[in-house]
Amino acid sequence: MLKDILGHEQLNTTQIYTHVSNEGMEAAMEHNPLANVKIKAKKPENKEENE
Repeated sequence: MLKDILGHEQLNTTQIYTHVSNEGMEAAMEHNPLANVKIKAKKPENKEENE
């Protein structure tokens, strides 16, 4: 368990150090260089060409 790796006796102590707020997570996502990458839609397959 993570608390054991960090050497904490109580799980509450581990939660203090590992807590991330939604605002903090959103800010990190916005600063990610891949945040604005658009995923290209797949082209529909033409069944007539595959026959």
